Amino acid sequence: MDRVAGVLASIDSAGSGALVLAPRRDPCLPARLLWTRVGLADPANPSPLFPKLAYFRLALLAGFSLDKAQSVTLRLASDDGLRVRVDGRLVYDAWHMHQEQRDTMRLDLGPGPHLIEADYFQARGPAALSLQLIGPDGQPIALHPPGPGWSPAAWQNLAFAAKERSFRAKALGLLALLWLVAGLAWVLAGPLPGWLRGLARPERSAPVIPPSAPRDWLIPSLIFAAFALLFLAALAWQGAELPRTILLGKWDESWYRRIMMRGYYIDLSFPLYFKGSVSWFPLFSWLARPLYSVGVHPWWSTLITAWLAALAGFHLFYRMARSLWGRNAAVWTLVFLAAYPCSFYLLIGYPYGLALCLGLGYFWCLRAGRHGWVVVLGVLAGLSYPLAAAVAVLPLFMLTPSALRARDPWPELKALVLCAAAPAAGVALLFAHHWLVFGDFFAYFDAQLGWGRRPAWPWMALYHHLAGASWRDPLNLALLLWLAGAALFCHRFSPALWALLGAVFWLNHATGSLMSNFRQYLAAWPWFALLGSSPRPAWLKAAWAAGMLWLFWDEFLPTWLARHLM
Repeated sequence: MDRVAGVLASIDSAGSGALVLAPRRDPCLPARLLWTRVGLADPANPSPLFPKLAYFRLALLAGFSLDKAQSVTLRLASDDGLRVRVDGRLVYDAWHMHQEQRDTMRLDLGPGPHLIEADYFQARGPAALSLQLIGPDGQPIALHPPGPGWSPAAWQNLAFAAKERSFRAKALGLLALLWLVAGLAWVLAGPLPGWLRGLARPERSAPVIPPSAPRDWLIPSLIFAAFALLFLAALAWQGAELPRTILLGKWDESWYRRIMMRGYYIDLSFPLYFKGSVSWFPLFSWLARPLYSVGVHPWWSTLITAWLAALAGFHLFYRMARSLWGRNAAVWTLVFLAAYPCSFYLLIGYPYGLALCLGLGYFWCLRAGRHGWVVVLGVLAGLSYPLAAAVAVLPLFMLTPSALRARDPWPELKALVLCAAAPAAGVALLFAHHWLVFGDFFAYFDAQLGWGRRPAWPWMALYHHLAGASWRDPLNLALLLWLAGAALFCHRFSPALWALLGAVFWLNHATGSLMSNFRQYLAAWPWFALLGSSPRPAWLKAAWAAGMLWLFWDEFLPTWLARHLM
């Protein structure tokens, strides 16, 4: 309330309307950055001050006074997200993408001055925002902005504010750090003194792989628990509402949830831009549907499915890396996966954990010669996520050498063709579904065009984005981190994994729109294995992982909370 009282003290009763504020930096918006003035507007129609047609955020700030206690009516219209607070208390929350939505509510308020704050964001398509306070007599209540001398530096919206950190948030953060330190000390090399001594020397390459130990199942579980706990602690520390923040859908998650609830559809009532669910792949939604069908809330259905897939992905990744390079490399692989600034997308309703599981299973079965399972997992990978289908490059490098050496190469070539074609077959199944249901085999591409994506040469897309955005843009940060990590930790590595790494990297940029490449790098899981299996000293690996965690905490998570990450 001190913040509310500070703004009320500067309300200019001589002026009228609301003060419109905008984030000072767009789209890179860490929570510590403040707002800047845009101008004064009529709260019932602030559209003349809308800065652009897509991807912006505004805040409206105004005060009003009541002579006596009374019940007032609040009339709202928004497209897309809107939150409204009165005297610091949240009274309306529609903080998600939606069509124009109109609501009316009654507020019982006491006499004296009051502060109303409206926080608004616009994604794509039509924009709408209006806010009216109506008194018991049916007449609008006059709103007044802060005075001309008032500075936004004295105020931050609660969604960004570093509000007083509760004891619960502090305890959660401390517990997460203790868990991570103690767990890594125990897992990496046993007693802590030996682990500390090992920081100064390089790791041995090509370790002898011991037989499976009883605690092998516990190691990835421990790292995953520390990863999830750190994510929740970071959210609580930055003032996010738990569990609502990770439950309420953001962008793609809401579309996966719609597919789970009602299947695929195209809405033709929006002539200005494309609206429909045909741009998203179905497997994640299908796996979440059984939970929804037995009465689990849609938000929880997708979240539980994502967490289970991520946990399975950690276990598979650990076992694969351990079988190839040993336990120490496997642990570091999971540490790098958990520390990647965008790995929190594994813990919200996105299919990246599922794509990780299927890609790892595809590689593992291919290495073991189980080609039937390779075909099955390849088809499922093609149904899970577009970049997951890039695993089709693995058979070209893993089966071709044996086919060239064999006297009769046809069995190997047959397996190569079937395994490589399986992910494409999964994608083709989705296209066939759209053809049968909507009469358009290329509905997926039509939808991508409707969302504004265009095919482009990957290097040109990279050049235009790097040249046109700040280096602190999340997309550029992820790109620089990705390239620097590959250069710093590169060593002798499997050609097949290098090929998958390159395929994901170039396909990720082939749409010409880099708005989501920072999270789509999760499909390039060989990158984490490259870092984890590197013979670089442990202190260098620890420093790199700490740097990634800092980027997560200071840049990516606040920007995601501000809804400036897709």
